[in-house]
Order: sequence, then structure tokens, then C-alpha cells
Amino acid sequence: MISNLDLFLDASLQSSGRDLPYRGQPPHVSGSSTSEAAAHEIEPNAASLRGKVLKHIRAACQYGCTDDEIEVQLAMKGSTVRPRRRELQLGGLIAESGEQRKTRTNRQAVVWVAKEFKPLSAAVKPARS
Repeated sequence: MISNLDLFLDASLQSSGRDLPYRGQPPHVSGSSTSEAAAHEIEPNAASLRGKVLKHIRAACQYGCTDDEIEVQLAMKGSTVRPRRRELQLGGLIAESGEQRKTRTNRQAVVWVAKEFKPLSAAVKPARS
């Protein structure tokens, strides 16, 4: 079922002059039957999950979120959060803030912000996988 948030997200990507990442389909590892199966299973929910991740990052304003924080606060697995966050990044709706914070495992992680909260002084970095 497509929600208003899904429609807004897809409209946001299109109005940014960008196509939906991965042709609008959840990404998978080419040649991996398990990865392809997982992408097929998540497809009906991918847009609403992207919307939840985007809404959460936007709610954090300039403070932003790490992938780890999104996982905990939205009670989603990393294997669900990271692909949705990547789609938002490729769609130009979020960007690296230039900051890092520690994760639950005490490792440094990128802090993501909605494009409207990206600091002007933050250097433009190439997209990472």
C-alpha cells in the first residue's frame, strides 16, 4: 500500500531533478540469489521505510543521525536502514554533515543530515557505498 509519505518522497526525488536510485527498486548484489530474494521481499515496503528514515533524519535537524542511531531509535535492523539511507543519499535528500559520532560499539560513524540542514562549510564528499 502506498502512503502519502511514499508519494511525497518519490515526488521529492523527482523534483530534485534526480531519478529514483536503483530505478526505484531495492538494491541487491548481482549474482547473489539470497540478496536478490531479500530485495524482492522488501520491495513492497521499501518506499515507506525510506520515508520513515527520512522523517527521522529531518526531525533530528542539524544534529543529524548516524546509521546506528537510526537503527536503535526506529527499531530497524542495519540491513534495512543502510540501503534506505543510501537511496536517500543518492536521491540528494540527505548528505554527510561533516561530523562523526561513536556507535554502540565505540566506532566512529558518519552523521547524516537532511539536505536543508547541511552546513554550508561542509566539504562536498563523493558518495560512499
